[in-house]
Amino acid sequence: MNTYFQEGLTQGENRLSAEEALHCARSHRSRVGESVMLVNGRGGRGMGRIATISRGEVVVEVEEVRQEPRQACEHTWLAVAPTKNLDRMEWLVEKAVEVGVGRISFFYSQYSERREVRLERFQRIVVEAGKQCQASWFPRVEEVGSFSELLTLEAAAEQYALAIAHYPAEGLRPLADFMEEKKSFVKLLIGPEGGFSEEEYAAAVAHQYTGISLGTRRLRTETAALVGCILLAKSPLVLQ
Repeated sequence: MNTYFQEGLTQGENRLSAEEALHCARSHRSRVGESVMLVNGRGGRGMGRIATISRGEVVVEVEEVRQEPRQACEHTWLAVAPTKNLDRMEWLVEKAVEVGVGRISFFYSQYSERREVRLERFQRIVVEAGKQCQASWFPRVEEVGSFSELLTLEAAAEQYALAIAHYPAEGLRPLADFMEEKKSFVKLLIGPEGGFSEEEYAAAVAHQYTGISLGTRRLRTETAALVGCILLAKSPLVLQ
């Protein structure tokens, strides 16, 4: 069943956006009467049937909209320093959405080679990846500025255990062990290709972050971030 993004999802008649209508009518070659799924990225999911298709317009009739709770993995907060090659970050955003993540914050640090990202492009990737994996919740994607600004960001109404991935890993706790002890949602910091400086690592520890290990191998930024997402998706928390 094909899935489409409908920001104003409601019971009854839903007119898809021009982009989604084009995707439905031309890319998928859908027909009147076909069953489709609509999601709004904020937990809303509706099952419906295509009522009309015309040039530039698709109308879907939705019988019921269900509001779904976030899964445990959709509470993960990933903060990552973007690589010089943004294609790698686009790949990361896509895969993180598929695995499950609630928030992705991009920051720059001492060894960063890039300080800005194409946020609009990332947001489009979030929508496409969310539809592909049929998620009803899409992550928040943002730029937060410097590493010091990132450390002071509050987690709104949720309480996060704070972790920073560091290399070399000798003496650091594996992320899985950290999760088991904390039994909480995790905000995980991943540094740039050069890693975090010792001054930055010390500053994070001073802000109550715990140094964690993602294994004995030195990983690329996007690989480390995805490994972290995969591990965090196995959160022991059970949500009501």
